[in-house]
Amino acid sequence: MKRLIAIVTPVLLAFSNAGAQENPAAYPSGPIRIVCGFPAGGGVDVMARIVANHLQKAWGKSVVIENRVGAGGNVGAEHVFNAKPDGYVLLASAPAPFTVNRTLYRALRYDPEKLTPVSIGAITPIVLAVSYNANVKNAAEFIAHVKANPGRLNYSSQGLGTSGHLISAMLEQKLGSKLVHVPYSGAAPAINDLAAGQVDFLFSDLGGVKALADAGKVLIIATTTERRVPLIPDTPTFGELGISDFIGDSWWGFAAPPATPLAIREKIAREIGEAVKASDVISRFNAMGVQPLGNSPSQMQATIETDRKRWGEVIRSAKIVLD
Repeated sequence: MKRLIAIVTPVLLAFSNAGAQENPAAYPSGPIRIVCGFPAGGGVDVMARIVANHLQKAWGKSVVIENRVGAGGNVGAEHVFNAKPDGYVLLASAPAPFTVNRTLYRALRYDPEKLTPVSIGAITPIVLAVSYNANVKNAAEFIAHVKANPGRLNYSSQGLGTSGHLISAMLEQKLGSKLVHVPYSGAAPAINDLAAGQVDFLFSDLGGVKALADAGKVLIIATTTERRVPLIPDTPTFGELGISDFIGDSWWGFAAPPATPLAIREKIAREIGEAVKASDVISRFNAMGVQPLGNSPSQMQATIETDRKRWGEVIRSAKIVLD
């Protein structure tokens, strides 16, 4: 009798565990929580709320946003990493937790490669903005100025290890000329000091500097995108300027805990695509300088792998390490 119980028990447990898995066709059957690893009111948070509103209307289920901020997105990523892989806890994030933090930080309490991609909701073009005090009128003059004056130009960034820091480090490596880094605590003070002429240049998301450029307080002279940005069609890419593979555009995406079924992630991704391509959302994104995307889990994974390789090489070459 004991032998029979010993045999039957694992079988019953197996059926019990299988029953606990969400049926992709029935998903979702309950409320969904989207953990945003970045502050309320920022770009990632805005996109997360747009998607949450769409999902709630499409599926008739509660979708709430929970901001868990800190350590370059690591706090939110770690929380989602440890959640159940059933599609009811998602991560909304900028690229860092997937692409740079494993190389950038001495230690992480989650494995970025095991977070499962869902969809990139939007692309955020990163542009080079210069102060009028830098005395350059265009990107070609800027590049020549950097090469002729190693160690004399300074740049602000949103902080150590941020996109502004890493793209500037990549520029140093591409041009072979030293630049002086002035890190700030966030984008606002870094941009404000650029406009005040306290620093020479800054790499920023387009939305962060577009209004200042329109007001004649800073000059946008190049983009880090593969193609020109429709909102600023006269601004060249670095590729057009002869600097190959200088890609630094950012994105806002969604991911799920390790082992979340692909069918569930694909179902969510389809709705994200619908959400970000609605006409009112496109208008809102355009005003922010953001380009809607809404791609598949496999497409997001390909982007992560490309970005992880690119920024890993930049970080190791620049010897940037954070605790």
